[in-house]
Parts: sequence; C-alpha cells; structure tokens
Amino acid sequence: SMIGAKALNLIRLRDEFRLYVPPFVVVPFHDVLKVTRKTITINETALNRLHQQLKQFDWSHVSFRTSALQEDGATVSFAGQFESFVDVPYSKKALRTYIV
Repeated sequence: SMIGAKALNLIRLRDEFRLYVPPFVVVPFHDVLKVTRKTITINETALNRLHQQLKQFDWSHVSFRTSALQEDGATVSFAGQFESFVDVPYSKKALRTYIV
C-alpha cells in the first residue's frame, strides 16, 4: 500500500468500527514530487490536478500532516519526527508550501 499506518488506521476506524473520522485525503509523496539525490521538484501537472480535486471539497481550512509508510510499528517509532500544520486556510499556494 502507498499510504501509511496512520491513514490506514483512520480508514479502519471509519469503515470497520463505524466511528466518525473527518474527511481526509492521502497524497502519496511520489504522486506530486520527484526526488533525485540533489533535488526535489514538484510535478506541476500533478499539483494542478490535486488542487482541482481538493477544491471540489470546498474546504476553507485544512490540515497538512507529514508522515511515512513505516512511521510507527511494532518495533520502531518515529514519534516527534513529523509535523502537522492545522487549520491552514486552503489555497493552491498553501498546497504547494506544505506538500514540500
């Protein structure tokens, strides 16, 4: 799977346990960014497509959360190494800023 354990657990809470989970979107890193040994570049076409998809939700404010596929597991924890940006006014500029 191309999404991490946190997103999978949110989906499980929503679908299996029928608990309320606010709507969310998972954006796999490589869908929007291209990484080489020296640079990270934004795939503008993918960013524009993502922006158009997100605009359909009509969210005025969003949260961005960095994560990794193997963020937390039975034998490892990377607590505190990722960031969350909460209640950010949504715009394409915000998307660009927080996706990188």
